[in-house]
Amino acid sequence: MKKAVAVVMVSVIVAVAFAAAGCGGDASAARSDMNKGDAALKTVEGRYTTISQRTTKLITEYVAGTNTERAGVRAQVGDIKGLLDQAAKGQEAARSEYRKILSLSGVPDYAKYAGLQIQVIDKLAKANAGIRAMVEIIQASSDSGQPPDVQKITALSEDIQALTTQIDALMKQANDLKVSKKLA
Repeated sequence: MKKAVAVVMVSVIVAVAFAAAGCGGDASAARSDMNKGDAALKTVEGRYTTISQRTTKLITEYVAGTNTERAGVRAQVGDIKGLLDQAAKGQEAARSEYRKILSLSGVPDYAKYAGLQIQVIDKLAKANAGIRAMVEIIQASSDSGQPPDVQKITALSEDIQALTTQIDALMKQANDLKVSKKLA
């Protein structure tokens, strides 16, 4: 009987040790959720590269007077808004995966990583809103024939640049954590 109790106690100690070390089911689930979130976020990053290029082209051409035709502006704005909508959906998919990690126990490093990535997503959402506001200013100008509010566009652009700097810092912090804690 003593031997059976000893075996049970050793099993309990081993199980507790693995849980404390982050091994087992929750760590495996956290890694899986992290990888899914990262994949969704990687797709979003690619969208923002395209969004940035197309928004810059639209604003530059419009302000220079080379593309002021209402139909052309509307088409470009519609394209950019569609990309922004796709990016927002991707952000929400990534957020959903990262939130799953926060509900797990015994995975503090994964939870910290998920928290950083959620902060990235929050800032991307603000950048998304800023870009949307800029292209709507251009569209309103095209529709009305009035000059665009360049000061407002400049302010929005500066806000987006600041968000980009913050996003880059958060992503570096998350990546450094992922590497140093061997989360991958």
